[in-house]
Amino acid sequence: MDEQQQHKPEEIIQFEAEFAPEVLDVIVLTGSSGFTRSCLFDEQYWTGMISLNGWRLHDQDKIQSGSFTLLVKDEVQVLDNYAQQIKSDRLFHLKVRRNGNRFLLVEWLSEIDPFEDPGLEAMLQEQMEHVSIQDARLGILTLNRMVQTFDGELNWLGQTVRISIQQSEGESLQQQLQTAYRLLDEAAQWDERIRAFAAKELTTLKNNSWLEEDEQPLTEAEFAKRLQLEDITITPEGYSFWFHDNDLFWGHVVSVDGTPEQGLQQAQIAG
Repeated sequence: MDEQQQHKPEEIIQFEAEFAPEVLDVIVLTGSSGFTRSCLFDEQYWTGMISLNGWRLHDQDKIQSGSFTLLVKDEVQVLDNYAQQIKSDRLFHLKVRRNGNRFLLVEWLSEIDPFEDPGLEAMLQEQMEHVSIQDARLGILTLNRMVQTFDGELNWLGQTVRISIQQSEGESLQQQLQTAYRLLDEAAQWDERIRAFAAKELTTLKNNSWLEEDEQPLTEAEFAKRLQLEDITITPEGYSFWFHDNDLFWGHVVSVDGTPEQGLQQAQIAG
């Protein structure tokens, strides 16, 4: 083991060992989701990651398409620099080590002008196309590539709210659409039920910790009435209702989560 390896924590050595030692010289096409970060070890070592929709060896024309992930490992301040360089929907020249559909960045070389790579440029143009669907009940839903949701607007008890339908990779939206239809079919009952659940879970917190000077404690009914619905998110796992708090929590968002099978499960302050 060389001197540099001796000073690395065992967790980092094990992480790096998952990737083949061979360094590949590649051109990659990043996906539409952004660069995200998570702690790898001990709050010092972090990984940044971004999806890749295609790549090829620098000296070959054959393109590998599919779902890949580029991982960047370093201290958080270094990842901040990479986050500024490695953007979505771009072509980059990199040196990497590979483990299946994961690539570990060894060296960032340059950004590539798409016109210099006709094959990957064609893939880029395809993924940048405007995609929308027309649903008989939800209207026009447009793909938000950054978060892989189909977004639109709907009439919820006379109020226009945003709706986001999350798509699972390789699967249709039918399950999520059916959940949305069930919510709409009984919108009045769901609205009352969700507000009551949020009020039961959060009114005590409001009265104990979030009262303004000279503000009187609220009843659960008063709390529920203050909530203003803005967004509904439907995922393969369930649904979330997002409310403007009307200063209940000084501008924070209130969310209520649940699933079709288990009902309402959680109300919390977010954002």
